[in-house]
Amino acid sequence: ITARLDGLRERLRGVRGELAGLSFDPERFERLSQDYSRAESAHRRALELRVRLEEVPRLAESLGARRDLLAEREAELLRVRAAINELGFDGSVVKAAEESVAGSEQRLAAARERMYAAALRIRSLETEIEHETARLSRAEELVRQRDALTEEIERLKLTRSLIRDYIDYLLQVVRGRIEEEAGRVLAEITDGRYNTVMLDDDFSVLVHDMGEDYPADRFSGGEQDDIAIALRVALSRFIAEVNQVHDSTFLIFDEIFGSQDEERRANLLRALRTQEAYFPQIILISHISEVQDEFSTALLVEMGPDQISQVRVVD
Repeated sequence: ITARLDGLRERLRGVRGELAGLSFDPERFERLSQDYSRAESAHRRALELRVRLEEVPRLAESLGARRDLLAEREAELLRVRAAINELGFDGSVVKAAEESVAGSEQRLAAARERMYAAALRIRSLETEIEHETARLSRAEELVRQRDALTEEIERLKLTRSLIRDYIDYLLQVVRGRIEEEAGRVLAEITDGRYNTVMLDDDFSVLVHDMGEDYPADRFSGGEQDDIAIALRVALSRFIAEVNQVHDSTFLIFDEIFGSQDEERRANLLRALRTQEAYFPQIILISHISEVQDEFSTALLVEMGPDQISQVRVVD
């Protein structure tokens, strides 16, 4: 209906425009004719009148055609008005409809803006969700690492406890065995002057002398050598026993007689002979020729003429 009304209105405006174009002002025409008559000569006036008279039939025909067209337009206008009346056209209803359409368009625009804002918010939330998901994944990984580290810490604590217990065992069992053997060997070397060797918690050596325990550096250089030899023998025996090695064990000493007097050398050799049951082979390296008679086999190392070391058995 609205489209048809718009079409009828457009046609009405066209008809009114054509009517306005057909209007004729006789007074103005007379004035113009008078002006033209005064301006032109009589000959020109006669010629003009003759020409205008020749145009009268055509103008009359054109005027009739325009009148017919005007009549048609008026008739059509009447039909349009009648059709509008038949449709029950109400301007207030159209205005209300237009206002409703405008309101709907405004609400639609507002809804679109809200939709765009919601879409932007959704994208923002999706980005935040992805970020938080990554953080959650990282947190879960950190929790797993924490649990693994906690488990590792517990294992390390258990290992440390076991090592501490084993150290206590060494201090209680191994230390006692080493102390006993080292004290016995040291007593043989020193003719019974020093017969007690102890190891503290750091396995530092203490030697009992005149009712007190003293560190090894308190004694003279020769006595320190005796203490070191006694400990080496005791440790070697302990290691051999732990590994259940008996027949193929041996001891090697390098220059252990340099700081010893003759009596102490004799005591040291005697102490070493007591170890032959545990160490079938004992090798000593020394520059003191007096001790070579104490051994079943002596090897002499000399520099040859070609500056190459030579080894020979000494009878």
